[in-house]
Amino acid sequence: MYRFYINCHHWRPTRQQWIYANRCLPIDELKRVINMPTLFWCPTKMTLPNDHIVEHHLPQTIKPTNYTNSAGLRYEAIACRDEIMNGKTEHPFMTLEHSLQIARIIEEARKQMLTPKQ
Repeated sequence: MYRFYINCHHWRPTRQQWIYANRCLPIDELKRVINMPTLFWCPTKMTLPNDHIVEHHLPQTIKPTNYTNSAGLRYEAIACRDEIMNGKTEHPFMTLEHSLQIARIIEEARKQMLTPKQ
């Protein structure tokens, strides 16, 4: 497991840079973390703060995928197909309201980032 601590006082990393450099995700003021051995954007194994190891296996693919661990995207496609086959138009884990909430958050982030500071 890779774990690098940043001790430079002059460099203040962004949250994403810190996560990438340390291979772990802080969950409360850096007191507890979720450790990920590699690929924090698509991990298949994580160590929780209580030292419990969680592993997720990727579905098999017929052909190789373009990106590392992108076979995991199949879970979303499979869930979508299952709901369509059951005559539903949305999945209970990702409702229309949830999608709209994400869109509102992204729109607000764009406004805040693109509005010139006074």
